[in-house]
Amino acid sequence: MYRIWQIFDPRRTLIALFAFLFTLALLIHFILLSTARYNWLEGPVVVKAPAAQMAPLPPAQGRGIAPAGNVADPDLALSVRAAAAGSQDSPMKAVLRELRLKTSAPIQVIDMTSQARGLVEQSGIRDGLLTVISNHTTAFISLNESEARLHEDMVEFLARFAPKGAAYRHDLEPVDDRPNAHAHLAGLFMNSSESIPVNGGKLVLGAWQGILFVELDGPREARSVYVHILGNE
Repeated sequence: MYRIWQIFDPRRTLIALFAFLFTLALLIHFILLSTARYNWLEGPVVVKAPAAQMAPLPPAQGRGIAPAGNVADPDLALSVRAAAAGSQDSPMKAVLRELRLKTSAPIQVIDMTSQARGLVEQSGIRDGLLTVISNHTTAFISLNESEARLHEDMVEFLARFAPKGAAYRHDLEPVDDRPNAHAHLAGLFMNSSESIPVNGGKLVLGAWQGILFVELDGPREARSVYVHILGNE
């Protein structure tokens, strides 16, 4: 037993194991150095991919409009060319008008479609865009059906949706001496402006669409609504 212990001396065994591991580590290190990815002496080899070959774009004609041969529908190509030619002949025109509205109820819906159509006609703009903007945080613009009984339903719905005087913090110290937190909260789900295309001097509205001014904190002596019309004559 003693002889066996002498053969397997722990110190010699540890030294031999350490020498084996060190030799193995050096071998793995040199093997990795021979590869491009792990060669830290020369750095990684970057292989550049060939640049993609892109066909040149066909030349555009007439203010960036593609030739009619590239358009599937020749009628569409003709209309696009006509629109481009019209924009060259007539410069862009912008008109800004202010409408003053008087409201007579705490919540009120006012149809202002006819006023907007009149302003488009007065402007002389044939093709463009009309934008209606409410200049307030408690009165808004909506595109909806204009019918008297529906207006009454809207008023009742808004009154139930955000009831006045429901212990709102804003009403404790209102900045304009009006406890109108309910109007601000109802306005979270409404728009301050709406934009409608103008084509051929007419507003592009649906059969039942109208431009509505929605008062949420009335009555007010004067509310400002700005109408901006941009386009070509």
